[in-house]
Parts: sequence; structure tokens; C-alpha cells
Amino acid sequence: MSSTIPVAAKREIYAGATAEAFLVLLTVNHADLAQPVRLTSDGVATVRADGTWHPFPFRISLPRQTDAQDAGATLEIDLVDRQMIAILSAIDTPPTLDIEVIAAGAPEAPLVRYPGLRWEVTDYNDLTLSGRLTIDDFSDEPLTAAFTPSRFPALFSS
Repeated sequence: MSSTIPVAAKREIYAGATAEAFLVLLTVNHADLAQPVRLTSDGVATVRADGTWHPFPFRISLPRQTDAQDAGATLEIDLVDRQMIAILSAIDTPPTLDIEVIAAGAPEAPLVRYPGLRWEVTDYNDLTLSGRLTIDDFSDEPLTAAFTPSRFPALFSS
């Protein structure tokens, strides 16, 4: 999960003081949901042309790009609202998530996007749902090529 943050945004992020606020938008998608669940890290709703993201407490931990081993990304959603519990418990398979970081002054232009992550809930209690974010697993996809020494020499080296 690599990304390139624009230089102007980095200046604002690293500045001692800035008038710009940076927000995380989280979109939960699943075929069983009538509409996506849109959450914002801000204390007020974030409105864009493609929808409204509602304030809701969550924490995302993304691996550092310099890590030698991918520690994986994690998501933890606070269960402060019974409606969220009902929505998330109604789906049986992992939902996909789109994560965006935006500047509050320019919500239509995401600075960073992580689309199509799969959220595997691994732990829950009375207060939180937490789990690992992964990219779709391609291990169930059919193979279209034969593994031969001429095509895949590394598999046959001794």
C-alpha cells in the first residue's frame, strides 16, 4: 500500500501551525448493504458530490512504507451506536473498504486513496470491532498458464 502525498499537502502536514484539517473518510461496501456505510474521522459530517460521510469513532493503522515486513493494516470501529452493530452484523462475508485522506478545504480531491481493501473482523467485544485490512485474495483464481521451466525458471532451479 504505497501512496504519494502532494508536496503542498506535506508542507501543511509538517507545518508548526496550519489552517487546514486533514480527514480520513471510510466507506464500507458490501452486496448485502442497501447503501455503503460512510464514516468520517471529523466531528461533523463531510459532504461531497458522491455522498455524505457521518462522524463516527474509528482508528486505522497503516503499515509504514519503510517496514521490511508488512505488518498489515488494521481497523478498529467503536461500537457507540447500536445501529452500527445491526448494520455490520447483518453481513456474513467480509466487506470491502475504501479509505481516503482529504483536506477539509478540498473534500472532492483525495490526497491518498486505498480502495478495495477487505476487512476481516478478527476480534470484537462490547466496545469495539477490530480486524485486519487486506487486499483481495487471488489464491482461488484459476490458473491460465502452465508452470514450465521456460516460463518460470525460478521454480525449477536447484
